[in-house]
Amino acid sequence: MCVIPLFLCAFPLDQPIMSNSNCTSTKLIYIMRCTLCDDYYVGQTGRMAKVRWAEHIKAIKKFVPFYNFTNEVGYHFNLKNHFYKKHLKFYIFKNNLENDFEMGSIRKSTEADIINIIKNFNGSIINDQIPKYVNSLSFSY
Repeated sequence: MCVIPLFLCAFPLDQPIMSNSNCTSTKLIYIMRCTLCDDYYVGQTGRMAKVRWAEHIKAIKKFVPFYNFTNEVGYHFNLKNHFYKKHLKFYIFKNNLENDFEMGSIRKSTEADIINIIKNFNGSIINDQIPKYVNSLSFSY
């Protein structure tokens, strides 16, 4: 059972994409969406979803313009008329993605794939840094 207060998360997921996940899921790719401007942030973590979610919320709350740039999500949800409790949605794309050291980081490669798909459909990405994986011949998921 998810212990994150309901107003802080979208668990159970509003639109699960490829996974049967919850807030304790690990080794995952997640997508955050700003419903106000339809921008997306794609991330990956080996830790539990609720831990990564809490870090993003902390970055939003601790953001101080021109002084404390915490991360892209913290910056975005401190823009005018943005309210994370209202406009931020968190989705788990896929969980239990193990990294294979011979092939490289499966999670980072999948993260890059999803970002590029969104960009190819003229979607707006919040991510400042986009992983580059040139060895991928096909989608990693």
